Order: sequence, then structure tokens, then C-alpha cells
Amino acid sequence: MPTKISTEGLQSAPTAKIHFMPAETDSSGAANVEKYFENFVKTDQNGVFTNSLRGYPLVGNDFSVPESHQGVILTSAKGDSSTMKITGKFDKFSYWNYDTIPSKNDALRQAMDWIDISRALHGKEEDCA
Repeated sequence: MPTKISTEGLQSAPTAKIHFMPAETDSSGAANVEKYFENFVKTDQNGVFTNSLRGYPLVGNDFSVPESHQGVILTSAKGDSSTMKITGKFDKFSYWNYDTIPSKNDALRQAMDWIDISRALHGKEEDCA
């Protein structure tokens, strides 16, 4: 069954603070991230963040969404699991790794490079300048 994304409300969606972490939870409820995580983030002179999650060291930094894209938070519409609606948006997020500084070798960064590669291969000539 195809999933539909309703773009209605994109402009009015609240801006969210996002953390992309190498962790998985079984919970889908709210979490007091500011109190239990963000208050313990330390930033060095190079803009690298450190913290820990469940006793494991985390190292991270800010990651900007490419200007040609918009980050969105999607949730299932009430009573319709085949339709997702936009409940938040973001243009940057905190990207975390266990124990290593995020780099161009990370899968997420490599995937984002494909946006530019795709534009160069499939876009108009003026898009590549």
C-alpha cells in the first residue's frame, strides 16, 4: 500500500531541534531531551560536541540540510496509517557518532553527497555551476 505525504501545513509547522543518534528505542512517546540530554552537551573550540547515552560516549556536530531541501518530521494521520502529515521542520540537526568525530566517511554524509552528484548527472547545466 503506498504511503501519501500531505504537505499541507509545511509553512506553519514549528521548527524542531533534532538529534540524529546511533541508537534505537522502543518508545514513541515524548522525552525530556533538553533536561536529560542537551543540558549535558559540551562543545569544544572546533564546534565538536560530546555527551553520553546509556553510558556510551557520543561525539557530534551540527549538520545542515542542503539549501535545496527541507527537513521535515512526519507522523501518521489519525485514523489513516497510509497518510503521513508534517508536524515539524528543520534546516539543521545535531549528528552524533559513538566515540568518533563525524566525518565525510560516515554513511549519512556520503548519502548527502549524492544530492550534488545527482544534480550534476541529471540536472540542467546551470545547476552544476
